Amino acid sequence: MTTKVGTKQFHGSIYAYLRNEDLNANDYFNHLNKVIRPRYRYAIGGGSIGGPVTLPFWKNFNASKNRVFFFFNDQYSYSGIPAALVQNTMPTALERAGDFSNSRTVGLVGTVIPIKQPGTVTPYRTT
Repeated sequence: MTTKVGTKQFHGSIYAYLRNEDLNANDYFNHLNKVIRPRYRYAIGGGSIGGPVTLPFWKNFNASKNRVFFFFNDQYSYSGIPAALVQNTMPTALERAGDFSNSRTVGLVGTVIPIKQPGTVTPYRTT
């Protein structure tokens, strides 16, 4: 929003919104089964400042008319809510060329994924 008025004084504000599992009550069934509260951390905060622009080194700039003002606002957010682990894979050079005979699963074992041509038992390849 832009306004045409300002003030000769500086004004500002700060704010914070916090959530933490220490401030939440435990679920009835978790309490009954002696399960601790799940981790839930969330924070939003920020601030703003505004006021007149004064340039004492510029003699032609008349700050007494209150015509130039500034306003600055900043906000941050943090979410510490654990989520499921997602693993993505990128295609290998062989897969980009169309050879899926050596496609492997993600992980330490890396077993071969059987990709076969429709109606046959031979591995799928494009030539």
